[in-house]
Amino acid sequence: MKDTVVLYAGMGVGQLVPMVALAKLFLRHNLAVTIVAVDPPMTWGSSSKVISSFASANPSISFHLLPTIPIPAEISHCPFDTMFDILRGGNSNLLDFLVSISKTTSIRAVVIALFCTATLDVTKKLGIPTYFFMTTSASDVAASLQAVFSIPYRLPENSGNTGYRNGGRYGGIRYLERKYREISGKYRVSVTGRYGCR
Repeated sequence: MKDTVVLYAGMGVGQLVPMVALAKLFLRHNLAVTIVAVDPPMTWGSSSKVISSFASANPSISFHLLPTIPIPAEISHCPFDTMFDILRGGNSNLLDFLVSISKTTSIRAVVIALFCTATLDVTKKLGIPTYFFMTTSASDVAASLQAVFSIPYRLPENSGNTGYRNGGRYGGIRYLERKYREISGKYRVSVTGRYGCR
């Protein structure tokens, strides 16, 4: 079976350019690469045309678009909270996809975009090593991690009843903090040049 790395770009197309650049690095090391994205709800615009154009331009990389997830009934006013809900709701589709391709390939790792922390539940269940991919500078990574670990303790406990998983106005930050703490001590930080390329 071919060793494969799955790159999970999450929802939308913002992470696709850097993920394709990272995929090309893995290809140089004789690894197969599959880039997975979630098709956003119709009101946000479909990613299928963009994914098709990336696939045409990069035939050595496999692309897979997970089905659209319905927007939760209790929609938050915060787009980040809505994104977390949709990505978390898509875990079953991601699980099915990973199980399906693992019958013909050996998944060596899953690399996820920053806001795809819900994926950790899936990869933990399957025992697949998972890594975060951030395309920002090292100082941005440090500031982001510092914010996620310190801000939740400075936020008021009762910050409103809207937000991710009833976490209030700052539910998204609290959710990231919980997920990052679950993997605390398992970080591997590698600082490279633009788009992760040297």
